Formats: sequence, C-alpha cells, structure tokens
Amino acid sequence: MNIRGYLILVLAGILNFGIIQAQWKTEKCPTRNNLNAISFSSSNSGWIVGDKGVILKKSDSGWSVCQNPTSENLYSVFMIDENNGWAVGARGTIIRFDGKNWQLFDSPTDKNLLSVSFKDSKNGIAVGRFGTIVLFKDGKWSLMENKIRGDLFAADFRNDEIWFGGGLECVKVPLMKLSLSKGGNELTSSLNSFATINDLTFIKPDNGWAVGSPGILMHFDGQQWESKEIDERFSSLKSVFFSDENNGISAGYNGTILTFSGDKWKKENSHVIQNLNGVTIAGNDYYAVGNKGTIVTKKLAINNDVANRGQKMWEVQLYPNPCDEFVSLVFPSESFNSIGLITITNSYGQVFVQKKIRLENGNFTYQVSTQSLNNGLYMLKTLVDGKMTINKFVVSH
Repeated sequence: MNIRGYLILVLAGILNFGIIQAQWKTEKCPTRNNLNAISFSSSNSGWIVGDKGVILKKSDSGWSVCQNPTSENLYSVFMIDENNGWAVGARGTIIRFDGKNWQLFDSPTDKNLLSVSFKDSKNGIAVGRFGTIVLFKDGKWSLMENKIRGDLFAADFRNDEIWFGGGLECVKVPLMKLSLSKGGNELTSSLNSFATINDLTFIKPDNGWAVGSPGILMHFDGQQWESKEIDERFSSLKSVFFSDENNGISAGYNGTILTFSGDKWKKENSHVIQNLNGVTIAGNDYYAVGNKGTIVTKKLAINNDVANRGQKMWEVQLYPNPCDEFVSLVFPSESFNSIGLITITNSYGQVFVQKKIRLENGNFTYQVSTQSLNNGLYMLKTLVDGKMTINKFVVSH
C-alpha cells in the first residue's frame, strides 16, 4: 500500500471513530498577571479580569488591556449584556461596566469578594470571605446578615433562588440555597462536606454542577447532589460553565481541563501547567484562563452524533439588547429561503416562546415580540437548516 492510501485509511478510521478533536491553543495575552475569571455577553464580546485590577477585552485583533478603576485583585466577572457588567475583588471592590467604561461602585463591605452573579440587570449577588453575602437591588448593594463561618467562593443567581458554596479548613461549609421572597430571606443547607466548593452553575432548577477540592465534581438532579466520576484521574477544579445541557467545561490546578459533551466528562490535554481559574463557552469556542496571563482556547469538538443531527453552530446577531417590545435577529446570508425554529427560555430552561420561521425574498432579519416577557435574562436558541446558535438577551420594560 502506498503512503497516500495509508493516510486515507487513517483519516477514515478517525471519522468512523466519531470525533474530530480540535487542539487547545494558547492565545497571546498582553499581561503576565494572574487571570481569574472570564465572561462573554455574546460569541464575540468577552472580558477577562485578574490580579492588580487587570481587565482584558476581546476584539477581532485579540485581547487588549482596558483602563481599570482599581489596582485591587479582581476575582469574578459577570456580563449581563454588552452594555452592562459587574466585577468584584479584594477588599470589597465592586466595579461596573456601563457600555463604555468600568467604574468603581459603592460597596458595603471591605471583605474580599470572590464571586458575582446576576439574575437580571436589577438583581444580583456577590459572596466572599468570612461568609460575606451582598445583594444588589434597587440600584445599590446591601450586606446580608448571616452566621456562615466559612469562606464563600461561588454563587449562581437564577430566578428567586441563589445557590452558593465554599469551604474552610476543619469546618463544615455546605452547599447552600438562598430563597428570596417578599417576607424575607431563607437560608437552607443542602450538603455538609469537609470539601471546598470553588464554583457552581445551574442550567435549570433540576440540573446543576459544582466543582472543588479535593477533586470534587458533583451534579444536582433536582433532589440531591451526587459525586460524579470519570475514567481518568484529575486535579482539583476551580471553575465550571455550561452553555446548555450538553456542553460544559471545567478547569483547575496544573492546567487541568475537563469537557462535557452529551452525557459524560472527558479529560483534555491543555498543553499548559499553570493553574486555570476561569472558564466559559462562547459560541463555538471553549475558553480557560489562569495564572501568569494564561489564555487557552479550543473549538467545540465535532462528533458523528452532532453531525448526524446537523446541529452546527453559526453566528446570528441580536439587537437591541436590552430590549423592550421586540428583539431582532439578523441571520447569515446563507440562510436564504430557509425554514427554522426559534426558542426563548429563561435561565432555568422554561420555554416562553417557540415558533417556526421562514427566511425568504432576501430578508435575513426576523423580529420577535417580547412584550409578554417579564424583565430578566433570557436565552434565545435558533435552529435553521440544522445549524444552531444560542444568544443571551435582557428584557427591560
């Protein structure tokens, strides 16, 4: 057999195996400071925060340093939309992005804040050292009284429920749920553990993930938290993110990266040894950021199951965001004379709008009424000719 024939057989074997695996690559970074968190408001608009107040912005030419209003370490960032974002850090630092600049915001605490999450543009939470919990409502942050002894490293705000977790050496610090109601705040315990929960995320009320130390990887099914195992050993994890129920990423110490596809986790070779502190998925890309200015990225894997369903990611633009009475979708030109499906859900996956659409006569824009939607954060999924995209948008009447 000649060399050409051998290579064809090898390629065919890879395709039959079902996965064309992209490789992790290191992106150029303009700083050597530790990078602690990353958040995207759309597939091409992202931010990274890190030590010494470093703030990086994603553009077509790569990552660039932005003017920052603080020199304190920044540990967490959450983008509600392209014109509204928050970051928190050391000594109670809170900064806000108004669409043009990052500015300092009044903080009710001097304790280190380690995680920030928002339900919508008007309701948020930040947590930190010594059980610190601060809530954002009516345009200001307020300190919540509680008796938690441990440090809180993670928070996730969905509807009127907030999950958070943390840890403290030799002290039991459970995963906790905070239920907000008109009558006050209710704090309940979910899991007692000597482990440390470093991050958590919920796709919907009965589907959540938490990661931490030592080697913690846990799933919530709506009733209880259960530890999950994978075929390979992995170091402790520091961050976790899901773009939907079938695609997730987690990363942690010594360059450890796990990716979730379909129904299982897989350990990846990131080709870096630095601790990775933050992860996200933006459009068709995985991202992980970490110490010494480390930024690694990889395209989502293509497998036969996805290919057979034809659900390949593509780019759909969405405006205005935030919106009031309607939101407009601008589709790629190749969607001419196409039939598709649009679905609008809240962060829990509850469906509010689902309808078939037709793009014809050279019109690539489709308008969706949002008058019946309450104020808040929503996900809009489009599936046209087997190609899928997911966008976040905010309704603000």
